[in-house]
Amino acid sequence: MQIYKHSQQLRISHKQRLETIKKQTEDFMGSMNKLEEELGKEYTDSIESGLKEEMETLQKKILDDMQQAEMQSVRKKINSLFS
Repeated sequence: MQIYKHSQQLRISHKQRLETIKKQTEDFMGSMNKLEEELGKEYTDSIESGLKEEMETLQKKILDDMQQAEMQSVRKKINSLFS
């Protein structure tokens, strides 16, 4: 009888430990998922910001190139008028 009680107590103790480990694992995984979401958002925001800056730079460059091409065209027309 003594062995049976001891065996039962061990099973109860093991079950409680397993439940504690399971709960801690679930909490840990929840925290990890939350962290991944936050880091992912920061990373995405960073990429979007970089792309926005790059697009603005390219737009400015294209506009400058267009203005220079138009100025060259105007210069050629003026030169042809005086030639």
